[in-house]
Amino acid sequence: LIGHHRCGASQTNPKGTLQKILDRGVASPEILAAIEYAGVDLEKWLFGFDDICDSTQANVDLVRNHP
Repeated sequence: LIGHHRCGASQTNPKGTLQKILDRGVASPEILAAIEYAGVDLEKWLFGFDDICDSTQANVDLVRNHP
């Protein structure tokens, strides 16, 4: 696993991304609402990470604990 600084995923803007999805017609508000209703937190899913060390450790833990 590799972690690196100045990663684009550390600077994501979930609300802005969702607005662009709507503006560009990729999905309708109803589709986004249905996804949220199904239990997917779109803003959380689209959010990258705040801290590279925490992100890398979470990935290490994921690999170590994978069945």
